[in-house]
Amino acid sequence: ICNALIYAMHEGSDKAKEHAAGALMNLACSATNREKMGSTDEICNALISAMHEGPDKVKEYAAGALMNLACSATNKEKMGSTDGICNALIYAMHEGSDKAKEYAAGALMNLASSAPNREKMGSTDGICNALIDAMYERSDETKERAAGALAYLTCNAANREKIGSTDGIWTTLIDGMN
Repeated sequence: ICNALIYAMHEGSDKAKEHAAGALMNLACSATNREKMGSTDEICNALISAMHEGPDKVKEYAAGALMNLACSATNKEKMGSTDGICNALIYAMHEGSDKAKEYAAGALMNLASSAPNREKMGSTDGICNALIDAMYERSDETKERAAGALAYLTCNAANREKIGSTDGIWTTLIDGMN
C-alpha cells in the first residue's frame, strides 16, 4: 500500500496527492505501521518533497505524517539524519496552513527529543526563528510544540549558546510562561 501511496504522491493529481498524504498520515498513527513505514527512505523522502509542492492540504498531511512517524524512537533517529527534513519543516512553519505549522512544530519537537538529532537540528539555519515565530503567531498546540522543540534543543550545550543569543528568544520564553 505504501508504494502505491508514494506513487500517487509523485504522479497523481493534486487531489490524489492530498488523499495519499492523508492516508500516510493516518497510517502513521499506528505504532506498528509507523515502524514499518519508517524502515523505508522512500516514504520520508516523498513527504519531504510534498512539503515544498502541491496544495496546502498536501503540505499539512505530509507534515502530520512526519510528526507521527517521528513518534518512534527508531524512526526519529533515522529521520533526523535525512537530508532536507528540517528545512522542509521550517518551510511549512513559514508557508503552510495553521494546521501544517502545528504539525511541523510537532515533528520538530519529536525529532529534537532524540539526543543524536539535537546538534544537527540546532545548527540548521532558520530553525530557532521559525520556532520563535510559532510561539507568537500560532495556535496553542503549535506554541506548545514549538516550546517543546526549543526545550529539547537546549539540552545540547552547543545549542544553548546559539539559541540563547537568538534575537527575541528571551522575550518569547517569558511571554510563553505568562
